[in-house]
Amino acid sequence: MLRAIHRLEAGRSDVLLQPFPDTWPDRHPALFAYVRDALKDVDHPQLLSFGCSTGEEPVTLAGYLPHARIDAIDINSHSLTTARKMAARLGIGSIAFALADRPPEQTESYDAVFCLSVLRHGRLEAERPDNCSAILAFSRFDTLISQLDHCLKPGGLMIIWGSQFEFAAAAVAAGYEAQMVPDEPFHAGPIYGPDDRLKSLNGQQACVFRKL
Repeated sequence: MLRAIHRLEAGRSDVLLQPFPDTWPDRHPALFAYVRDALKDVDHPQLLSFGCSTGEEPVTLAGYLPHARIDAIDINSHSLTTARKMAARLGIGSIAFALADRPPEQTESYDAVFCLSVLRHGRLEAERPDNCSAILAFSRFDTLISQLDHCLKPGGLMIIWGSQFEFAAAAVAAGYEAQMVPDEPFHAGPIYGPDDRLKSLNGQQACVFRKL
């Protein structure tokens, strides 16, 4: 895994976001339960797990929403191999895994998109520089949020957890309203503004946003 990360950092740094694939099953139970309940009236919801790492997130989602169709995307081929093996071992056929560095281009396809602990970087957590541009610039956050918005249905949910940029600063944010999720712990850490300057060390609490 470390070799795969080093290859990405050396050759794909222009599109690589969070390089470290740490995750575990049912990592956000309150958050997943909230989305399950919000989509209870959708017969076959379409979900996107962007930055799915080694597969624990989409596999967990398949348990919460067994009638959902899930597209799971990651930039790390080593992680995807592990993810595919896990899904096959568990007999889960509702997840389509794909190697990619950006969301699908189809318009308004998903009822919910998950981007958890992707729009952050371990070095920003550890070093907390005054300016983030050399590690992960705001412009890359804004571009990805716009791409996720493009493929989310009106009324759909965008779930952004662990971001080191505020969703409210994104260009598309005016088209969303924040949803509060009881019992979901927020990610405390450095927050950077559109000017790439350190803005706060307190993180942000809102992590679910409904498209108007």
